[in-house]
Amino acid sequence: VLQAGPETWPYQRPQIELDVEDMVRVVQSRAGAGSADLLKSSSPTLTALGRLTKSLNDEAKLNHLGRAMMRRYLHQRLEARVQLADERSKNPAINQEEIRRPVFIVGLNRTGTTLLHRLLACDTAAFAAPRTFEMMCPVDTSQDADRYARPPSSDPRYIETQLAVEMAKETVAQFESIHPTAAHLPEEEFFFFEGAFLSHSFAVMADAPSMRKWLDDPSTKTQTHMAYLEHCERLQ
Repeated sequence: VLQAGPETWPYQRPQIELDVEDMVRVVQSRAGAGSADLLKSSSPTLTALGRLTKSLNDEAKLNHLGRAMMRRYLHQRLEARVQLADERSKNPAINQEEIRRPVFIVGLNRTGTTLLHRLLACDTAAFAAPRTFEMMCPVDTSQDADRYARPPSSDPRYIETQLAVEMAKETVAQFESIHPTAAHLPEEEFFFFEGAFLSHSFAVMADAPSMRKWLDDPSTKTQTHMAYLEHCERLQ
C-alpha cells in the first residue's frame, strides 16, 4: 500500500529525526567512564556528527525508510566509537602497542587498489589487515571465555556485519559488481573515518552537499588529522 499509494495509508507514520542529542542519550545509557569526553557536546566527534545530521536533515530528502536506515547506521557508528573509547580506558596497555612500518595503498578509484589490498592481506605472516567485521565492530563485547580462540564465522560481530552486508546488497544491488563486500574481507579505511564522522562515505549514501563541502575545505584538515589518529587507535 505504501509503495502503490502512500497517501492512502490510513495510519500516521512516526517521524524519524536524525538528532544528535537523541543518539547520545541512547548510547550514554550503556557507555562507561572512558567515553565521557567523547560524548560532550563540544567534542570534535559530536561536532562532526552534528554537521552531518544537519546536512542530511536539510538536504538529503530521505524517504521514511532511508531516514530509519541512516539513523540506525549513525547510531551504530557512534556506539562502536564509544565502545572503543571505553575499551582503551579499561585496558591502557593498548596505547603502548606500536604500529611499525604501516603500508599505505593510494590510488584513484577503479584502478585496482582494492584488489591489491586484498592480495597483500593474503600474506598474513607479513601483513595484518583488519577485516570488515573488525572495522565495523572493533570491540568484542561478548563475555565468552573462548572468544579469542573461536573462528571468525562464530563471532557475533561477524554475524551482525554479514547481515548488514547482505542488506546493503539488497538495497543497492549494483554495488557488489563495483566493489565486492563480505564480513571476512579486508576493507578500506572509510569505516575507521566513519567513527569520527569525517568520511565521505556518508555523502555517498545520501545527497549531503554541505557536509561534502566541509570535508573538502582545507580548514578541516585538523579534523581530518584527528580522523587519522582514530584510524591508528583502531589498528592498535
